[in-house]
Parts: sequence; structure tokens; C-alpha cells
Amino acid sequence: MRYINRDILAKMIYRNKKIPKTTAEEIVKYIFDEFQKTLVEDGQIDIAKFGKFYCKDRSPRKGINPNTGEEIFIGKRLTPKFKASSALTNAINHRK
Repeated sequence: MRYINRDILAKMIYRNKKIPKTTAEEIVKYIFDEFQKTLVEDGQIDIAKFGKFYCKDRSPRKGINPNTGEEIFIGKRLTPKFKASSALTNAINHRK
């Protein structure tokens, strides 16, 4: 299984593009900061052949505190979501 996080992504960029490591780290930070800012402002991020990030309203509902068993109220909130593109879904399902 392959694993990628911000640090690994920055290393991949600086090794592949032969740019300073700090520059690659700044680029990765900038991209994810902009993604977060866009979602916070109720926007969406659409990356061709990869997928779409967006926020969805969750209705208020009743829940149960697992520690106490007490019924609690969970208010309305936004939840980040991801919808994979058909190209990504096909690539995952046709891997060897």
C-alpha cells in the first residue's frame, strides 16, 4: 500500500522538478491552504480526471453520547465531501 502526506508530496515535487525543498514545501502548503480557504468560503474544488471537493449541509439530529448513553442534540453543520471523477474510479477499478 502506498501512502502520501504533505511531506512526501513536497519531496516528490522537489526531486522530480529539481527545485529547492523549501520551495516545494511552500507550494504544497499554498495549494492546501487555498483548498481549505475555498471550502471555508463554501466553494468547491474541481480537479479534472481526479474529482470534486465540496461541502454539504448536515441536518440537525439527535445522537447518543457513547460514554454516558445520554441523548444529545447535534446541530446543523457543513461536512466536507469528495466525489471521485469517472476517470479516477475507472483507473482504480482497472488497476493490475
